[in-house]
Amino acid sequence: MNTLSLAAGRLESETLPIRLTSPGTIGAKDTAVALPELSSLRLRTILAPFDFSDVSAALLRRLITLAEKSNATVHVLHVVEPSGGLVATEGTPIYPGARAAAARMQIRQWVAQTFSTPVAITTTVRVGRAADEIVAQAHALSADLIVMSAHSGSGRKNVLLRTTTERVVRQSPCPVLVVARDHVPEFLNEPDAFPLRTWKRILLPVDFSSGVGEALAYAAAIARENGARLHILHGINGDTGGSNEADLTVEARLADWLGAELRWPVEYEAVIWNDVPLLNAILHEVKRSEIDLIVLPARDCAWFRRHRLWSITDGILRHAPCPVLSINASTKQLVACGENYSIATNNS
Repeated sequence: MNTLSLAAGRLESETLPIRLTSPGTIGAKDTAVALPELSSLRLRTILAPFDFSDVSAALLRRLITLAEKSNATVHVLHVVEPSGGLVATEGTPIYPGARAAAARMQIRQWVAQTFSTPVAITTTVRVGRAADEIVAQAHALSADLIVMSAHSGSGRKNVLLRTTTERVVRQSPCPVLVVARDHVPEFLNEPDAFPLRTWKRILLPVDFSSGVGEALAYAAAIARENGARLHILHGINGDTGGSNEADLTVEARLADWLGAELRWPVEYEAVIWNDVPLLNAILHEVKRSEIDLIVLPARDCAWFRRHRLWSITDGILRHAPCPVLSINASTKQLVACGENYSIATNNS
C-alpha cells in the first residue's frame, strides 16, 4: 500500500490529539497591536490556469463570480507544452507555435461566448512547462492570487501528475488557492467576496520553521476578517514522541511559539498530534474539526531534492476535502528551480 492510500485509510483511527489549550483568544489584551496590511486579501489580479477541461471551465466560472464581488481582473492562462506535440492526420507534427496560435483563438472565442459580464477578463497563451509558465505569468502580472485545481487519487499516474500544482505552490510569488478537482463543484456555490465568508474554521500546520510566520499572518488576517477560529496543528514524529516528558517539552515550545508569533486577537485552538504520520494527522484534523480552509506554509524550492513519488504537501493538495491556500515565505524573489522553457506567445 502506498503512502497516499495509507493516509486515506487511516482517517478513521481512534487516535486523538493533545489539546495544548482550551479554545480561547490570544493577543486580545494588547489592543495596540494592529494586524499588518495584507494586500492579497484585497484582490485586484487573479491568475487562473486553464486547460479546456470541464474542471477548469467550472472553476473559472466560479472565479468570475468571485471577481465580480471583489472588483478584480481575471487573467486566464493556457500553457502549451513544447514536447509531446500532436500529429496531424497526414503524419506532420503540429509545432508548439501553431498549437499556441490555435489555442489563442479558441480560448478567446470560448471566453467571449461564455461570459457576458462587466468583469475584466484577459487571455494569454504561453509555450513552456506549465508550472514554470504559471509562475512566470504571476510575476509578470504581480498577481495577488493564483487559483487552480489539483488531481485527486493515489495511483502512480496521478502521483506523477502532481508536479504542476506542487511546483506552482512551492515557487509562486503570491498565495495559491488550490481546490481538489473532485471538490470544484462545491466551491463558491453562492456568490461571495474574498476571503470567502464560509471560511469559519481555518487550519494551519506548524513546524516552527521560519517560513511559518508568513502563513500565520495570512491565516490570522482571514480569521480576523471572517470572525473565524484558527486551528493550530503541530505533529510529533513517532521517534520523538511517546513520553510525557517529550509531550510536555513540545507543548511548552508550541505555547512559546504562539505567544511570540500570534500577536493578533483571534480565536484559536491548538492541538498536538503524537505518533501519527503528519499527513494523516492533518487530514484527520480537517475531518474532526470540520475545517473550511487549510493555510499551508510552502517551501519555495529545493525541487529536485523533493522530486519523489510523494510528499506531505502533495498529499494535502490531493486529498484535502476543503480548499488549500498555500503561502510561500519567499514570495519577494523568483527562485530558479530548473531550466525554464518559457516562450511568451501572447499577452493580450
